[in-house]
Amino acid sequence: MAARTPKTDDTPKPSKRATKAAGDTSARATAPTKRAALEARVEARETARREAAMTADQRVAIGAAHRQNKAVRVYLTALATGADRRRRGRPAEAIRSALLDVAATMADTTDRLTLLLLTQQRQNLEAELAQAEGEVDASGPTPAQEAAFVEHAAGFSARRRISWATWRELGVSAATLSSAGINRD
Repeated sequence: MAARTPKTDDTPKPSKRATKAAGDTSARATAPTKRAALEARVEARETARREAAMTADQRVAIGAAHRQNKAVRVYLTALATGADRRRRGRPAEAIRSALLDVAATMADTTDRLTLLLLTQQRQNLEAELAQAEGEVDASGPTPAQEAAFVEHAAGFSARRRISWATWRELGVSAATLSSAGINRD
């Protein structure tokens, strides 16, 4: 058997755990572990998310665009609804005659489905009669809707590149456009 050579250094060799804790710089001790790699990826994602987040100015701009869109949509809808109500429909006498016919048919029917449909037709005729007799307001947009439109229309028009002629084609009055600061180009 071969004889062992005696150690020249009598200090004990440190354990692997003690070497790691002491900051061993060997390749094995500095290699990233799975946990460290995962933490690095998570940190990279968080950094990218923070960098991609909207700034306060961007949030303000988006909010302004939403308010402009809403004001324009509400005004144009009210304008169109008012225009629809102002158009000439059936004369009131024709509507009254149709109501009498529906009432007579309702009195003679026993079928529940037919009665349901006739009831709906009667309600539609009553609403049409009220509109024909002027009981329904057909004035179009309210002053508050027009004020909101005037406040937001210029910004909306600039952002979406809407011309004066396009607004006029949809029925917006020249006075309203002038109040909003939208001029002919």
